[in-house]
Amino acid sequence: MTTQALTIENLKAFLPTLRPLVLSMTAARAWAIVESKRVNAYIMPLFAKFTFLDEDGALITDPDYLFNCDDEALVASYFAACDAAHREHGFIGERGCCPALIAEDAQIKAENAVLDALGDFLGQHISYSMRKQALELCCQLVLARE
Repeated sequence: MTTQALTIENLKAFLPTLRPLVLSMTAARAWAIVESKRVNAYIMPLFAKFTFLDEDGALITDPDYLFNCDDEALVASYFAACDAAHREHGFIGERGCCPALIAEDAQIKAENAVLDALGDFLGQHISYSMRKQALELCCQLVLARE
């Protein structure tokens, strides 16, 4: 990667590359939010029907922490019920996959495409610690008016 001078002219020249990536990222973010809410609306009541305990015997109240449950058969039963619920709600993707996580993965990939383009433009890698700020900057660049 070679670093170039950061000028208004260079930024304007970069916008045709950046704009479609930011628009795609924005759409992916919206889809991830909507899909997460849609899926949680039927998964959380399903989760509430199970009693999961962690290794200390404490109740697990969030499906994101099921990795702490030692009862593999109960967890497998829950995930099988999730898979059936996804099908009942129109999901036709691969069994064992969650539509909300598929949308989240698409969001991350779209964000990474924006960051890769920005990194190529700047001639340097965008670090994880700068991810949020870099994505916000790209959105602002695309939305800015002359």
